Amino acid sequence: MSRFAVYMLLCVMALFAPRDVEAGPWTKQTGQLYVKLSEGFFLSNAFIDAQGKLQTGTDYFGATTSVYFEAGLPFGFQVLGYVPYTISRNSFSNGAWYMHGTTADSFFGLQYTPPVRLPLPMAARVEVKIPMYDLDRLPRAVGARANNFPAVGDGQIDVTGWFSIGGGIPNTPLYAFAELGYRFRTEAFVGALPASDQRSFLDSGLFFTQLGWTFWPQKRWMAMLTVHGLLPFGEDVYTKGYIVTALQVYLPIYEGWAFEASFDPIVWARNSAQSFQVFSVGISYSR
Repeated sequence: MSRFAVYMLLCVMALFAPRDVEAGPWTKQTGQLYVKLSEGFFLSNAFIDAQGKLQTGTDYFGATTSVYFEAGLPFGFQVLGYVPYTISRNSFSNGAWYMHGTTADSFFGLQYTPPVRLPLPMAARVEVKIPMYDLDRLPRAVGARANNFPAVGDGQIDVTGWFSIGGGIPNTPLYAFAELGYRFRTEAFVGALPASDQRSFLDSGLFFTQLGWTFWPQKRWMAMLTVHGLLPFGEDVYTKGYIVTALQVYLPIYEGWAFEASFDPIVWARNSAQSFQVFSVGISYSR
């Protein structure tokens, strides 16, 4: 496939649809549903190789198609999930480029809000990250050239606990919420690590804050400012850390369907590519 055809394919994929995975403190009631089909893009001048190390001086491009859902269950519970497919490419100064596509890190979770009157909306949530790929797939297929390809993820199963609280701001068209989380790294990998690969990862703290503004109440059109991050409890050469800011819009268009878009620059990163630009578009449905 020509380079032009590859870029055209990725641009066409963008028409289908994003936001970062978040549920907020508003647990859905039984039968309520939210589903989003999205497409996100990531551009950078560095990448994480198959050994989990940051390599600089290389142009990286990633396009991720994903489905995200939330569904309300009885007794104050809600299930949620995020399933992505990623196409990523490294371009080197000598003209060589390496690209592959695969399912990536999926998240599945269960959220709970007590069925009692609370002073503010709040919820607790547990999420499990499940890598939908094998760490040894590329080394097995291409041998030593595997380090020229961008890694899909760290291949490790993680468990994250969240607490979320927020609500509408009285007498204004604004709302706000904040979440704090703890990510436990299980040391269980999907796929076999080479005997010489002794990588391990640190547990991390997470935060997610969002301020929303309903700027056209009749249409329920909203703009959001978000800041979120992953902060490892310590420093090593493998565990990623980052802080992201985001400007987002949510624009209902017809009977539960909405258009969503966001621009998400990474303002700080450790052991992770510092992006030049991260943006996404999506179509969602809720009832």
